Amino acid sequence: MLTFEKIAPFGANSYPMGRDNTLIYVIAGIILLHFIVGIGYLLYKLTKKK
Repeated sequence: MLTFEKIAPFGANSYPMGRDNTLIYVIAGIILLHFIVGIGYLLYKLTKKK
C-alpha cells in the first residue's frame, strides 16, 4: 500500500519555523506601537498652542 507520510522532508505536520508565533507577535507589536505613537504625535500637533 502506498503512503505519503515520508514525502515531506520535515514530516507532514511540521513547519520550517515550527509553531512559534513570536515573529508574528513582534511585527504586530511594532505596527501597534507605530499607530499609538502616530496618534499621540497628531494629538500633540493639533493641541499645541500657537
